[in-house]
Amino acid sequence: MRLVFKSFDSKMASREKIFKAVVDFANKIDRKDLINLTHSEDRDNIVVTIWYWTDEPDRGVEMKARQREDLARTPQIAPSKLTHQGTGNPDAAPAPTRHLADAMRRSSELRPPAEEPPADEPSEQ
Repeated sequence: MRLVFKSFDSKMASREKIFKAVVDFANKIDRKDLINLTHSEDRDNIVVTIWYWTDEPDRGVEMKARQREDLARTPQIAPSKLTHQGTGNPDAAPAPTRHLADAMRRSSELRPPAEEPPADEPSEQ
């Protein structure tokens, strides 16, 4: 047996609809398995939680186990064999990483040097 809960939230429903849903669900649980009902209310938001015991397996745990098994069966590709597109084609080289500082340095190297203004020549009198 494992402990589980089910919560009902009133964000989009009236108080009556929430309580009816709680009653309908609670009536499906065997009395010996029902632990507690908790209720919380803040302005227009009502939350009712039903705590109970169950023998049903945890589907979330089963799904995670299946995902781990699937990952274990998936062939692993060495990161050095991946391209930037993740194609696994070793002939395609990844795009080079460029940094702003490199771009600034290159652009200043390509610019022609600034011409110095001509010096004022002394005028003849």
